[in-house]
Amino acid sequence: MNTARLLVTVCKEIEKTARNFIWGSTSLERKPALVNWKEVCLPFDKGGLGIRRLQDQNKIFLLKMGYNILANTEALWDRLLRNKYNVHEFLPDSIERNNCSNLWRSLSNHWNEIIDGIIWSVGNACLVNFWNDNWVEDVRGPYR
Repeated sequence: MNTARLLVTVCKEIEKTARNFIWGSTSLERKPALVNWKEVCLPFDKGGLGIRRLQDQNKIFLLKMGYNILANTEALWDRLLRNKYNVHEFLPDSIERNNCSNLWRSLSNHWNEIIDGIIWSVGNACLVNFWNDNWVEDVRGPYR
């Protein structure tokens, strides 16, 4: 689940099975839901059971993997993917490719969200791109 974007219909079918399990329904006997599923999916502190929606969980896994591609540039799997898809920039604007794996396609679908969530410190400034980097929240460069 964490290396590919799941289809919405697959997520709904798995959640349906989870709901049936929680409410005690079987294929022979259907039991009524005692609480709205949206309320069950709320965090504990808001009165829910803390169950996450599969679509949200899948998106979180993909965003985390995208972050790891940016943060772990020396890792073998990262170098392999970057070389395979010819991505040599530290923070590319797009990683979309025509002929790619399901993993890479899933990451490219969420790439803008990954980039928007990146916050980094300047450090020694060797990776700073003054004109194109985000310096002000909710405003994208370039500033010329």
